[in-house]
This record gives sequence, structure tokens and C-alpha cells, in this order.
Amino acid sequence: MKGSNTGLGVNVKGVVSAAKATNITSDGRIVVSGGVTSNGNTAISGQAVTVGKSGIIQGDSNATVESQTTVDNAGLINSGDTTRVQASTVDNHAGGRVYGDVVSIKANQVNNHTNRELEVRYHTAGDALKAAKKALDDEWNADITGYKTQEELEAHKQRIQNLTKAYDDAQIQLNTIETEFAT
Repeated sequence: MKGSNTGLGVNVKGVVSAAKATNITSDGRIVVSGGVTSNGNTAISGQAVTVGKSGIIQGDSNATVESQTTVDNAGLINSGDTTRVQASTVDNHAGGRVYGDVVSIKANQVNNHTNRELEVRYHTAGDALKAAKKALDDEWNADITGYKTQEELEAHKQRIQNLTKAYDDAQIQLNTIETEFAT
């Protein structure tokens, strides 16, 4: 706990977890850099709420995050059913995620920040994967009845092998970038 002129705050660096419900309420700032979870409902309410990059607020049923001022999210706010975020301002930073079957965000201002460089790399890798797939499909569907020699057929097989490797490499590149999105 940490004190300020608005009240005591809570700093969760480890894990707070319960079988039925987890509730954290504070008149001060709540900072979650660890995990706050439950098998039922999870609720966080404070003067300000910060979910750090490695922070997780998870309710298997519902998750509620309320702040009188700002919810600053760079981590994960998630539920198996309804996820509700309420604040004057919601800052969802690059890598910040708010998930649920139903998501409700009530705020005067919502800032959904992105990592532009990562998004450009992702789209470029996706385009490269599509191109690699098309090249491989085209070679697989080539009319081999026109080949007159064994060398032509072997060259076709070699192109398929090379294009398969290029496709696999493009898939690995895309998967690597998707992993970056998740961190």
C-alpha cells in the first residue's frame, strides 16, 4: 500500500487470486504489474488504475475496472463474459488489450494507442506470406505435361521445394511478429 493526499493506493506486483471473486477498492491509485484474477468476478476500483505491460486483470466470469480519473492500460483486462471499464479517461497503450465476450467502455475520452512500426511490419509480413503462397500454388498447379525432359521435371520439383521453404520462412516471420503483439 502507498499513501497520497487522495488516500491509500495499492501496488500489485505479485498475484492476487480467488476461487469465487476478487475485489480491490482504494481511494488512491491502484497499480497492477502482476495479476489480479478470480474464477468468478474480478473488480478493481480506485482513484486511478494503471495496468502495466505485464499486468493482468482477469475474471473468468466478469471483470470490472473503475476509476474516478484514468484507467491507464498497457497489459490485459479480460473476462470470460462481460468486461467493463469506466473512467473519465481510458488510455489503452500499444500492447494493451481489453477482451471479453461483451466489452463495455464508458469514458469521456478513450485513447487507443498503437505501435505503428509493429503494425507496418505485420502487414508487410502478411503480404509476403500471401505472395509466397501464390507463388507456391502457381508452381504446384503448373502444367507439367509440357515438360519434355527429366531435367525440366526435376527443376519443377526443386522450385516447389524452394518455394515451400520461402513460404515456411514467411510464416515464421509472421508468427514472430504476432508473438510481439501479444507481449
